[in-house]
Amino acid sequence: MTNSDSQGIQFITQKNENCDELLSYLDGMQYPLNIVTPDMWQNHQTCDSSHVDLLYFPSNNPNSAFIKKIKSTKRESPLLYITNCSSLNTFDNELNFCDDFIYWPCSYKELTQRITRLMESDAIASKPAIDTIDIKQFAKMQLLGQSTAFLKTLRLVHQSSKYDSAVLIEGETGTGKELVARAVHYLGPRSTGPFIPVNCGAIPDNLFENEIFGHKRGAYTDAIHDQKGLVEQAEHGTLFLDEIETLSKKGQVVLLRFMQDKMYKPLGCKNYKSVDLRIVVASNQSLLEMVDCGEFRQDLYFRLNVLQIKIPPLRERDADIRLLAEYFLDKYKIIYQQPDKTFQKNILNNLLSYNWPGNVRELENCIHRGFITAIKNEVELDSVLLHSNNQNKKLNLIDYRALDNLDGSMIELKSQLVSQFENIYLKKLLEKTKGNITKAAKIAGKERRAFGKLLIKHAIDRNQFT
Repeated sequence: MTNSDSQGIQFITQKNENCDELLSYLDGMQYPLNIVTPDMWQNHQTCDSSHVDLLYFPSNNPNSAFIKKIKSTKRESPLLYITNCSSLNTFDNELNFCDDFIYWPCSYKELTQRITRLMESDAIASKPAIDTIDIKQFAKMQLLGQSTAFLKTLRLVHQSSKYDSAVLIEGETGTGKELVARAVHYLGPRSTGPFIPVNCGAIPDNLFENEIFGHKRGAYTDAIHDQKGLVEQAEHGTLFLDEIETLSKKGQVVLLRFMQDKMYKPLGCKNYKSVDLRIVVASNQSLLEMVDCGEFRQDLYFRLNVLQIKIPPLRERDADIRLLAEYFLDKYKIIYQQPDKTFQKNILNNLLSYNWPGNVRELENCIHRGFITAIKNEVELDSVLLHSNNQNKKLNLIDYRALDNLDGSMIELKSQLVSQFENIYLKKLLEKTKGNITKAAKIAGKERRAFGKLLIKHAIDRNQFT
C-alpha cells in the first residue's frame, strides 16, 4: 500500500470496520492504495483527479451525515460506493451522489471492472479533451470508443488530418485501419477530393506498376485503350495503400521512387507526370520489425513513417466493448427491421471475458450471429457463440499447428506463439503461488504493476488460483 498521489485508489471507510477481505482484493490490483477515514477525506480532500474514491459503508452503519456532506461537495475524482445493502429501495435515494455502486461481497473480476472503468474515464478527463463535435464526427465515421487508449488514437487522427504528410497506420486485423484512413482524409483539407483505397496484397507483383501508374494504348498487347492509374485517380485526394507489408521488394522500390517527388510515368508514355495527392498506408504488422528482419526497405519506412497512428486491439479497450456491442445491435435492428430485440442481462460479462483476436470485426460478426440466432427477442452471446471455452482449452498447450502451413510471416507466427507462451506461463505461475501476485511477479523477475498488466492483457483472474 502507498500514499502516492499517482493514479490510484483512495479507500474511504470508518474506523474499526471489518473489511479485510475487501482490502485484500484492492491490494491485489495494480493501482496504489491509500486508506482514509471520512474526517481525513473532508479535511484533506484531494483536487488531483488521478484518484478513484471508493466509499465503503455497510448497510447497518451508513454514516448519513458524511453522505450528505459528499452530496454537497464538488468532487474532482470519480466515486464508487460499496455497500452490502440488500434492498434496492433503501439505496435508490443515495445513488445521485456517486458515479457507480456495487454490492459487497462480489467477485474480484466485477470489482476490478468497475474500478478500471472509472479509472479510464478519469484519465480521459485529465487530458486535453476532443471537442464534442469531433467525437460526433468520428462516430459518424464508425469510430466509436471512450477508452483511454482509443481516445489517444482519435487525438492522433484529428491532429494528423490537419497536415499533408504521409501517414502510417498500424493495427491488428479487424481494428478498423481503413476507417481511420478515411477519417484522416475526410477531416482534412483534401476532403473534397477522392479517397482511393488499394489492397496491396491483391495486386500481382508484375501488375503493380500498371495498376498504380496506368498505361497508354498500345503499351502492351492487351492495352487497347488508355487506362488511368490509381495515383491519377487520387489526384487532389488521398491514395490509401492497405496491407503495405505485402508489397514485394520490386514494389517497394517503385513506391519509394514515386514518393521522392510524386513524379511517375504511365507504361508506354514517354514523359513523366506529376500528381498532387496524399499517401496513407496501413499494416497489420510492425514495419519497424520487418525492417530489422530485412523484409522491408528502411528508406521506404522512413518515407512512410512521418506521422504514425497505432490502433489498440479490442482486448485493450474494455471500456468500449459495451458501447460497440450496442451500436452493432442497433445497426442490425434497422437492417432487419426488428426493433424489439435486446441483449441478455449478463451480456457484459460474456463480452469482457473473451480475448477478441479478430477485434472489432469479430465483435460485429458475433453480434450479427447472435442477432440472427436469437430466441424470441433476447440476444444471447454465450460461450457457444463466442467460442471462448474452446479457446481457453486450446491455450493450455502451445499450438504449433500454426507452423504446419506457414500461413503468415515469421513475425506474425512468432507473435502468436509468444502470446500463447505468456498465457500458459502466467497461469502456471499463479498455480504455483496460489494466486499471490507479489510472489509470482518476483519469480517472473517483473515489477508487480507490470505483472498485473500482463494478467489484464490475457484476461486472467488470479482468484481462480487462490
